[in-house]
Amino acid sequence: MNIDQQLIDEIKSQMEDDILYFGWMVQIARLQNPARIESDSINAVIEAVVKLHSDGTIVVGKTYESNGMVLIDAWSVANKDLRTQIESEVASHDSSGDQSFCFWIQLAEHYTS
Repeated sequence: MNIDQQLIDEIKSQMEDDILYFGWMVQIARLQNPARIESDSINAVIEAVVKLHSDGTIVVGKTYESNGMVLIDAWSVANKDLRTQIESEVASHDSSGDQSFCFWIQLAEHYTS
């Protein structure tokens, strides 16, 4: 699959002051290319996230709350293992009908562990 640079750029711009969840990124992919089928939008997001992570731009993981703030508990996997983890999270939430919050991303420069 080709990497959608326009999607990557939009995801990066929306993360400047926030963290993003999977469902929001899929919505961005849909809006940028309405002709793209749902599975292709999901795959485009996964490709973009893996690319941004491999470049060191973002962290990926689940969220937790601490002192009234929502923070990311970053996964320690990378590249192929990251793709596998993301695909597993998406699939595990598929049966519940709510994949939106199966993982989150944040700019690495804003991440504190």
